[in-house]
Amino acid sequence: MSQRGAKEVVAGTPGLFQLVVFVLDGSASMTWEGTSGKRKADEVYDAIDATIKFFKTQTDPNLKAAAHSILVQMIAFSSDQQVEVILDDFTAIGDIDVNKIKPPSDYWSPPDGTCIHGALTRAQEETTKFVQAKGLDISRLQRPTILLLTDGCENFDQNRLLEIAEEIKAKKWYLAVVQYGKIGATGPDPNEAQVCPEVLKSIATSIEGPDYDRVKKKMDKYFKSTEEDVSKVFLHKKLYTEALDERAARIFFIGGTTISYLSGGKTV
Repeated sequence: MSQRGAKEVVAGTPGLFQLVVFVLDGSASMTWEGTSGKRKADEVYDAIDATIKFFKTQTDPNLKAAAHSILVQMIAFSSDQQVEVILDDFTAIGDIDVNKIKPPSDYWSPPDGTCIHGALTRAQEETTKFVQAKGLDISRLQRPTILLLTDGCENFDQNRLLEIAEEIKAKKWYLAVVQYGKIGATGPDPNEAQVCPEVLKSIATSIEGPDYDRVKKKMDKYFKSTEEDVSKVFLHKKLYTEALDERAARIFFIGGTTISYLSGGKTV
């Protein structure tokens, strides 16, 4: 896998760049059928594929630059013993070889439960390790963004989930959350349909007041000529959405990867 993007941007680019970690649910329920008839894990893979291709094929100068200035890592997770760092290192999104990525539930046989807090902990560790290993000045970075996609509830340690979410946000990083599919619709506990979205919404980053208007204005400016309604990444001024299909997830991934890149590096 090419590491050109990570090496060149870190070593030679005077401007700001951004780190993004995709944290992808690979639990057993992600092998269930989604809205397309495919497994939900396959739908998520398709959304990742489309997101990477979106950046690879851009002609707009700002988004073309983003393809080499947004450095990505990906983590698949299931139980507390099932956490897989997918890429060799943070890699420019325009340089990622999608053929070396698998649907998130295919890293184990069989996948198991949903340990979100373990995956977020690993995402924080990988980001910190990269910054330290490269000797980076954190002030030169855009706000790192962690993009969590899950179709389930934390079923190992919910208190730890809330704690790690606060740790990430205390660093002034973005924590964006995609609630994928209808929880409880085919699951064992219909009460989860009410509980899980509220917990996941509570851990997502809030964007308020003038900061919300500033970021949304830039998002609208750079994406108005595309078919992607990336403003959907803002739901009640939080980086949270309920995505019921592959296209909705793709829109959220694209919006989430660019939000701090376009915000000029300011913290909100």
